[in-house]
Amino acid sequence: MVEYKSASGSQAEDLFIEIFADTFGAEKAGYLYSQYPFYDIYQNARFADFVCESGSKQIAVEIDDEASHNPRLVSKDKFTDDLLKQNSMVHLGWDVYRWTVRQMQKQPDTVKDELRVFLGSQSKFKEIDDYLPVQRGQAINGDKLELREYQQEALNNLQAMRENKETIALLYQATGTGKTVTAVMDAKRVGGRTLFVAHTMELVNQAYNTFKSLWADATVGKFADSVKDYESNVICGSIQSVALNLDTFNDNDFDYIIIDGAHHAAAETYQKVLAYFKPKFILGLTATPERAGDTNILDIFQNTAHKLDIQTAVEIGALTNVRCIRIHKYRYDEGALQ
Repeated sequence: MVEYKSASGSQAEDLFIEIFADTFGAEKAGYLYSQYPFYDIYQNARFADFVCESGSKQIAVEIDDEASHNPRLVSKDKFTDDLLKQNSMVHLGWDVYRWTVRQMQKQPDTVKDELRVFLGSQSKFKEIDDYLPVQRGQAINGDKLELREYQQEALNNLQAMRENKETIALLYQATGTGKTVTAVMDAKRVGGRTLFVAHTMELVNQAYNTFKSLWADATVGKFADSVKDYESNVICGSIQSVALNLDTFNDNDFDYIIIDGAHHAAAETYQKVLAYFKPKFILGLTATPERAGDTNILDIFQNTAHKLDIQTAVEIGALTNVRCIRIHKYRYDEGALQ
C-alpha cells in the first residue's frame, strides 16, 4: 500500500492525510494535493496546505496550529495576511475548510464526521488536470554528492578559520548557488548537535529535507509552530519559535548554529538567539548582506568565509544568465509612455 506524506514535511499535515485516508479510504489520499500553488488577488505566490477536487467542486484545506488566525496571539500583519490568503481562495471559487492540530489530535472522530459532511460521504475525488507539482529538486546523497568548486573552496575556508580559532563566519552567496548544501556539509564535518534557524517555514522545510538527504547518520527534527523537537541531533527551527522558547534549551545544547537570512541578524529575535547560545561555531547565510539596515552585517559575523555574487555566479556557470524585459506603462492622464 502506498503511504502518502505531505510535501511540506509537516507532522500535522501528515496527521490530516491519515485522518483523510481513514475517512474516505487509503487510495483516495492520492487525490489530496499537498502544498498546492496558487496566486492571491494581488498576484502573490501562495500555497494551500491541501487541495482536492470532488465532482465540480475544488476544495482547500488549511491546517492551523493553536495560534494561527488568532489576532491575540499573532501579529496584526500575520493575521491580516492569513485573512487575505483565505479570502483569495474563496474568491477563486474554492470551498475552504480549516482544522486545528489540537482537533485532529484530541477529536479525530469528530474531524472525520465533519469531513464526511463537508466533502460528502460518497465524494468522487479526481485528479486536478492543471496541477503542476512544486519543483522539489533532484534527490541528493551526502556520500555521492559532487560539490562545485566554489562550494569546496568555501568548506576549505571554513575549516581554515576554525583552525585559526575563529568561531563565527558569513557565507555570502547568490540565491540558487547552494548555500544550504555547503552549510549542511560543513556542519556534518564538524559533527555534534546542530541548530538551523530561518524566518520562513519554506526555508525551514528546505533545510530539513537537505539535512535528511545529506546527513543520513543524524536524526533531524523541526522546531516550529506546533512541532517542538528538543531531542534530535539536528533541529531545523523558525527563528520565532526558537526565540520564544529559549528557556527550554540549555545554552550549550548546540555545537554548530546556522543562521539563514543572516541579513536579518540585527533584529531582536536573532539577537536573543545569538546572545543565548554558546556553540563552538556559528555560520550566517545570506544572498543580500546590504539589507542589514544601519547595522553592518560584518559587525555581527566578523569574517566572510566565501563570497559569490550574482554576476560572478553567472560568469562561472553556477547560475543562468539574467534576461530582463522592460514593460512600458501607458499613463492615460498624460497620454505618454513611461
